Amino acid sequence: MQEPPRVSELHPTEQRGYRTATEYAALVIRERILSGSFPDGMPLRQDELAAKLDLSRMPVREALRQLEAEGLVDFQPRKGAVVAALSPDDIVEIYELRAQIEPTLLRLSMPNLTDTALHEAEMLQAQIEAHPSPVHTGALNLQFHLKLYSGVERQRTKSLLTSFNTTIDRYLRLLMSQLGYSAKSDSEHRALLACCHARDVEGGCAILARHLLEGGNALASFVRDRHG
Repeated sequence: MQEPPRVSELHPTEQRGYRTATEYAALVIRERILSGSFPDGMPLRQDELAAKLDLSRMPVREALRQLEAEGLVDFQPRKGAVVAALSPDDIVEIYELRAQIEPTLLRLSMPNLTDTALHEAEMLQAQIEAHPSPVHTGALNLQFHLKLYSGVERQRTKSLLTSFNTTIDRYLRLLMSQLGYSAKSDSEHRALLACCHARDVEGGCAILARHLLEGGNALASFVRDRHG
């Protein structure tokens, strides 16, 4: 997995390998936001970013608009672009939506889950446990969940879940790294896998809904306490 360079350490040669300047700018700015290097509410001045990325302002502007669509950037009157912030209520809402959507996907997927898909989900969970880096937790967690839903198409729904994951990822990193929530999440993932192996649809859906709602409430409480 390629690690984007820090904005303060960029050099023109590091743009190689990216299809467009906009893609490069979006990747670097996104990772700075997700890692917390660019905190909530931080102004994202196009001229400064363009200078540090050794780009013109146009691809930076396009990258910020792309990140706005992902829920990571807000454009505010008289302020311009800033890092978007989620309130505790926003977080609860996202997880409540997930708790409605994902058990439905699991219910439809489980009868069609292949042994290969379950093995791949096991391997993803093993990676999460073996390398509990906050940088990669969100991506691996999303892959794990989507693998369990691979027995059903529903691409629009899965795209929505991916969008939710991008929006919530930076907060999830904090939850895992600062609250030690990984052990609880890992245990629930293992229980969910056991239900999938047993084709226990009702048990799996119940575990999944509880996993999401409790995780959302813990994350909302963490953000609420963090911001006073």
